[in-house]
Amino acid sequence: MKQLLIAFLALLSMPILAQSAAPGGVNGAWQWWRSHSINAQAHQWQMGTEQFTFTETESNLVNYWPSPNWQFMTLPQRSSLPPSFTNSATIFVVYHPSVGEQEQVLRSWQVADHAPLVSTNKRLADLQERRYLNFFDERPGTRLQTYEYAEAQSVSGQAKTFALGQLTTPASIPAKKWTAPLAEFILFPKVLAADERARVESYLALKYGTTLGIAGKGTDYLSSSGLVLWEAKQNKDYHYRVFGLGRDNGSNWQQGHSCAAQAPDFLTLQLSEAPVQNGLRNLNLPDQTFLLIGDNDKLLEWQVHPTENDWEILSRHWRAAVKGNITDYPMEIRLDLGRWLGTATDAYEYQIIASKSNQFPWDEIETYPQTELLKGRFGQFANINWPMGSQFHFTLARRLRANTNTKHVNLRVYPNPVQQQQTWQWQLRLEQESVLTANLTNLKGQQLWQRQYKSNTYFAAEEVSLLAGTYWLTLRTNTETFTQKIVVQ
Repeated sequence: MKQLLIAFLALLSMPILAQSAAPGGVNGAWQWWRSHSINAQAHQWQMGTEQFTFTETESNLVNYWPSPNWQFMTLPQRSSLPPSFTNSATIFVVYHPSVGEQEQVLRSWQVADHAPLVSTNKRLADLQERRYLNFFDERPGTRLQTYEYAEAQSVSGQAKTFALGQLTTPASIPAKKWTAPLAEFILFPKVLAADERARVESYLALKYGTTLGIAGKGTDYLSSSGLVLWEAKQNKDYHYRVFGLGRDNGSNWQQGHSCAAQAPDFLTLQLSEAPVQNGLRNLNLPDQTFLLIGDNDKLLEWQVHPTENDWEILSRHWRAAVKGNITDYPMEIRLDLGRWLGTATDAYEYQIIASKSNQFPWDEIETYPQTELLKGRFGQFANINWPMGSQFHFTLARRLRANTNTKHVNLRVYPNPVQQQQTWQWQLRLEQESVLTANLTNLKGQQLWQRQYKSNTYFAAEEVSLLAGTYWLTLRTNTETFTQKIVVQ
């Protein structure tokens, strides 16, 4: 195989089907694999007439889009590239890293009987020339990778083979078949123009909640028609954890439920009419309507409002960029309040506040009070009709309720006692970052599971149901141990 020259490698932060749709509105994709939902329990991962049917139990939710669980499914077969596929390509893949960061094959390309060019979640390897390009992406959550390359010499007339999620032929690289979530894959048999590449990346980034470009600097997000949805220079101070909702018929994309891939549990935005899973039905949104938000990356700490001393506001707040009219479409926000909850979960009154100004002047804000607390942890804010305009800010505000116990507890388990068929969760708050080891044992002292979490000051996890009995949850840092008895009825 001739030496392959890599022209570009970018590591960045996937549809309801229509004949005329194309990813980012860019025509000419040779392969475009993505999910289509039949209903909430049955889905298809498909490209044209080729499809893989998978059920709810074989599915992962990648930003509320069903994605095949490749640990239990067979990947698409190796295929021969068309004769027109000669010397260049642009490839986009959206995936979620495997547990433990095991090296797995994203795709493989081979000319004739030469050793292949292999892309994994850790490196690009030209096994013919024995050249390797390692890369490291430590961002949590779903990732978008874009590869653009050209061959040094034409290889027309030679057989070319392509494989997704596996090697085209056995090769000397310690990478396994892909088993983690791989939500969408697009391959163009050409090098795309810069604006075309930006439109495809914007479509994928919005669909899966990944953030394009460098945090705090970013890049523009474009619709399939080239409309600028998120202007990087204007929003550079808010280019953290960018995600959004909207409709773009050119990409056949409709999204009513979304979160940032880097912080999926902290803040979720949803159209009130939208189902829990994306792609289940058409949304009542006009084409080219979008709402994108990004945060200012401030600490999750409280400060007293400049003029309303009984109210505190969160140092972190969000800027929203709007295209089209969203005021007629009520939305909901779910926020993880667990890090601030103590023995009395109603010690504070919470509300979302929105304003054209990032100073949140009290006489100009719109307020949206918390409507309920879900699972003892998530604050729900419903019936939100955002202010008019193409840009605004919002954040979380709270004030102390009278006659409440505000004592904070480090470890909370909810619910406890718990029913046999019921999931349960734990939350831990620490004063400083620490690596955490969690394990669950039964009354006989037998360990049922053990997990380790990276440094943080707030940890939370939802666990599967247990058989009736008594259990002990133990959480250990380098300096502290927390233990809680759990009763399953």
